[in-house]
Amino acid sequence: MIAKEESMDDIHIGIAAPIDISYLLGFLTLDSDIDILQGMGGTAPTAITLELLKRGRKVSVFSLDPNIETDQVLNGENLTIYLGKFRKRGRDRTRDGFRAERKFITRAIKEASPDIVNAHWTYEYALGSLSANVPVLVTARDAPLRILKFNLSVHWVIKFLMACIAIHKTTYMTAVSPYIAEHLRKHFFFTKNIQIIPNGIDDNVLKNGINNAKENNKKVIFVSAANGWSKHKNEKKLLTAFTFVHKSYPFTELWMYGKGHESGGMADNWARENQVSNGVRFFGTTPHQIFLEQLSSSADVLIHPSLEESFGNIFVEAMSVGVPVIGGKFSGAVPSTLGYGKAGLLVDVESEYEMAEAMKKLIEDKTYREKLGADGKKYAFQNYRISKIVDQYEQEYSRVLRECR
Repeated sequence: MIAKEESMDDIHIGIAAPIDISYLLGFLTLDSDIDILQGMGGTAPTAITLELLKRGRKVSVFSLDPNIETDQVLNGENLTIYLGKFRKRGRDRTRDGFRAERKFITRAIKEASPDIVNAHWTYEYALGSLSANVPVLVTARDAPLRILKFNLSVHWVIKFLMACIAIHKTTYMTAVSPYIAEHLRKHFFFTKNIQIIPNGIDDNVLKNGINNAKENNKKVIFVSAANGWSKHKNEKKLLTAFTFVHKSYPFTELWMYGKGHESGGMADNWARENQVSNGVRFFGTTPHQIFLEQLSSSADVLIHPSLEESFGNIFVEAMSVGVPVIGGKFSGAVPSTLGYGKAGLLVDVESEYEMAEAMKKLIEDKTYREKLGADGKKYAFQNYRISKIVDQYEQEYSRVLRECR
């Protein structure tokens, strides 16, 4: 058998996923304006791609961007990014089941001809990849039926049907958590093997942190981040719980980040209307790196009240810089991500009382707070280093290629 490192050196890997191009600029040779070519985020697949490139692997990325009018190809020594248009109007995408996006992914993969494609999420990226006649490893990153329950709309009905087709067509699957694997088995009757590979975070952050010196030692600052203001995110109950806490501990603050949480936005307006805005600061959408720096330098505790998470990147980001975390003990993958309580405090986030009591416990007991942060960082280092995660992906790539020969 060929050694793993030798075999991987010869493999051309395709990544079909939303991507953050800004993290990959050092691997590209650019002769045009990059300002509008930012991609669509995708923190986890970007981290995987970056680690593969650091290892000297040949990688082609197949991604989409709403800010381009024509297809783009960006080249580097070991990296090629194929970027197609992601139509801005949701009705255009749902009307034809993301047909244009799927066709671009298929066409780009056929042009690049990688040995294997790792498609992330079970929607347009998976369907486009599965139509390209190359070995495909699909990484399931969410629970389609649960999302449909929280977001009952035509858009998510179409996405759910896309997931049904993709999962049915898939032979090789990974999932980011045991929760997602069980969801696929129970609701989509997926009977083949599912390898659990969690999301990862940069090894250097886990070793060194970003900046663990807190800027303000007098206040106790809780941080929450959510992409959207919805029942699923459950932040109305967090605001209510924090109001109870702030009345007893006026030196506390709650900082809220993410879409819908800007000053004058939906969360701010609701908080003011319901008289639960005292001590709350609304930062809104913030560049990822700036958020991480503020989390590391200012936060005392991360509290994430979401009712369901497929993994919970935000927890690992906080744990990686030694910030203790509070999450939901019934919130999908959250218990497993937090080591079933080894790496964070688990509470019933549907109970304002339980959230408030958890916050009070971490305010009153600084020693426990610091221990919880240290335990979380240790757990993240042991389980979520991106080098360890990509080792697991490379093992899966090799296995899929062996079985497809």
